[in-house]
Amino acid sequence: MPRLVLDEPKPRLVLDEPRFPFRQKLMEPAKAFTRGIENLIGTTGSLVQWASEQSPLANTYRAFRAKKLLGTLRSEEVPIEEKQRLVKTFKEDAEWFTQKAVQWADYWQEQASKGWEAPSPEIMQAKWGQMPITKGISVIAEAAPNYIAAIAISVLTKSPQAGLLFISSISGASAYKRQREAGTDRAMAGAIAMLTASWEYVTEKIPFEQVLKPSKHLLKKMLKVGTLEAAQEFVQGIGENFLEYFGYNAKDLESVPLAIREGISHAMDGWVENIVAGAGLGVLGAGIVPRAGIAPEVAKPRLVLDEPRLVPDEVPIEAPPKVPVAPPVVKPPAEGIKVPAKPAEAVTEGKVEITEEEIE
Repeated sequence: MPRLVLDEPKPRLVLDEPRFPFRQKLMEPAKAFTRGIENLIGTTGSLVQWASEQSPLANTYRAFRAKKLLGTLRSEEVPIEEKQRLVKTFKEDAEWFTQKAVQWADYWQEQASKGWEAPSPEIMQAKWGQMPITKGISVIAEAAPNYIAAIAISVLTKSPQAGLLFISSISGASAYKRQREAGTDRAMAGAIAMLTASWEYVTEKIPFEQVLKPSKHLLKKMLKVGTLEAAQEFVQGIGENFLEYFGYNAKDLESVPLAIREGISHAMDGWVENIVAGAGLGVLGAGIVPRAGIAPEVAKPRLVLDEPRLVPDEVPIEAPPKVPVAPPVVKPPAEGIKVPAKPAEAVTEGKVEITEEEIE
């Protein structure tokens, strides 16, 4: 309980740590983890509600049944009482699947808030400075089931995208249910849910892939992923809070400025819880994923030098031997024909040599 201290120069308000039995402190992580499991189970109902109200298949089925019913209503042979009964049945059947999904989600949500695993009022009302360890463990334990389920899905499918899609779907479905409970119409609720799921996927992609990557140093990986997850949860919380309160207040074009102001004013809600949960989940995820990871490590490009090869000395290639060419065959001149002798071409020291034939 707060008390006023007057025995000092300036009076100050002191918040005493609330009395909380040690045994209940030990039970709080188990209770929080159980609440997380129940919330995860209940979110499946929110997913069904989102799909049944927004999916093209469900809308096409309802339109087909409405067209068939309209043909019956136009018939003059059908009594008015029968027409009224058919219209009532159509409305009940069209909303039956959605109502069952909402009831499923509400049941598990109520169980998590009123059962033995319900959060302790002392912890909920305590400040972070009063019970930092207990509140921190409780926040991490309650968020752990969703994170562990996403990691398990990625490990089984060998694909980080599968886990990311799971986390994004859970966030979008939860946002859709809150919007519909607040009276938001289907179109706006569907838009907010899609934006919330997309924002979750974009912000969670980098840290979640780091969780699944191989690592040789476990402690280094835990610190790295914990820091990334803490930053991611902080940024994600700002975006989701803005979208949530924008959806609550944006009814038409005239209310958009008010919706923007409300979104900005609530953007920082729960930022401490987001950072603590993100850091804890990052360390937890890095610790439970095998060191080998599931994502193949991309080899970095490196320069490879080939081993030197011994090249033998070049051997001179000898020219092929020349083939002797036979001299041309000259036919002797016929008798009675005198062939002039070939003039001499040799010149020696300026003297001209004359053969005897030329003198004759």
